[in-house]
Amino acid sequence: MKLDQLSIGQMAQLNRVSEQTLRLYDRMGLLKPSQINENNRYRYYTIGQSAVLDTIQYYKHMGMSLSQIQNELEHQSTDSMRQMLRRRQAEVESEIETLLLAQKSIQRSLDNYDRYVSMPSVGQIFMEYMGERKILVFHGKYDVLENDYSHYEYNLRLFKNHLMDIGFPMSLFCNTGTMIRKKALTDESFRCNEFYVLTNDFPWPQDEIEVVPAGIYLSICCVGFDMEHDFARLLLEEVKKHHFSVAGDYLCEVIYDFPNTEKMERQFFYKIQIPIQ
Repeated sequence: MKLDQLSIGQMAQLNRVSEQTLRLYDRMGLLKPSQINENNRYRYYTIGQSAVLDTIQYYKHMGMSLSQIQNELEHQSTDSMRQMLRRRQAEVESEIETLLLAQKSIQRSLDNYDRYVSMPSVGQIFMEYMGERKILVFHGKYDVLENDYSHYEYNLRLFKNHLMDIGFPMSLFCNTGTMIRKKALTDESFRCNEFYVLTNDFPWPQDEIEVVPAGIYLSICCVGFDMEHDFARLLLEEVKKHHFSVAGDYLCEVIYDFPNTEKMERQFFYKIQIPIQ
């Protein structure tokens, strides 16, 4: 093996890259062969050119694109390198934050599926303790319980657009729920035009969130949009039957949902809950 005249195959094998990769680098001008045989057009490299490959691979491991790497190789300087590394550091920190949010969203979904498996049957009223929750609330245009599914979905679009406008992470746009304020519940008007999303997993500004206190809740599970209105009344009747008092706002918490392509709407399993004392 002549170290000052390595074939493309030898250069590729020594550096654990493919011949196609070396040809790409040649076309881009990242790494040109040291010589090309005029008769057979064979490419030859020197062992010293491995330093360029090491630098390319180093930059790639930092997440830089080939065009970015090419620019750095063409304009190498200490200042340029420091600026590039600072930019890339900021990009990596942003990517880490995004991945951590995605991790929390995945964990939340897994927890919800585990909860679904262990929950009482649909229509069975039960009592449970719920810890403190932080929520971000949005006032929709339509009363959910007084209108059909399409109005619910329209409200949900408005809420999602609002969250995008204020920079709320979409990876946490899951298990979006609705609520009925205590007054509308106790006077049985059941006005339900507010949507909320949990913010426990995200450090949102305190002055923009509401805190749902920990406490005892009377709850019931439902499936499908049309079930909530009747079950909400059923749950309130149970509160009266046992002489409980309503301690706060009614919450409808979506445990999971997925699109029903036949009905052209979402299918969801949710829990409605009234805090009692």
